[in-house]
Amino acid sequence: MKKILTILFLLTCTLIKTARADQYSKHWILKTNEDAHKLAEQNNFRIIRSFTLDNQNYHIAQPDYHRLKRSTDDSHEHLDDLIKQSEKRILSDPSVSLFEREKILKRTKRDYVAPPQSVSTLSEHQKELAKQQLQQGLLTYSS
Repeated sequence: MKKILTILFLLTCTLIKTARADQYSKHWILKTNEDAHKLAEQNNFRIIRSFTLDNQNYHIAQPDYHRLKRSTDDSHEHLDDLIKQSEKRILSDPSVSLFEREKILKRTKRDYVAPPQSVSTLSEHQKELAKQQLQQGLLTYSS
């Protein structure tokens, strides 16, 4: 029984740890004073676009490696190593002032917003306020 509880505890801790870990996309922001196209090509990245008028800030992405190997588990480790090596080379370049990987942001739904109340459910005070707003032109009436 203790072994089962220990295993469940460890699994729960692992799931909580992985759920909280930041997830990153395949996209980076690059700021450089020199030729970004050459720098990206040398490090196996592709430039998506420049997003400033001075052409120093670039949105770049790693190439799609999904055609390399499809079924082996060690291919992901190999790709991660390639990306880390490319990151180190770009960061060590003296012309690079910013090289940052973009985080994946989670979207959440907003709470349900109830529709406005009908006139019959308003209190006397609320009805009086609505009349004043109608007279002042702050509120429009639609049936």
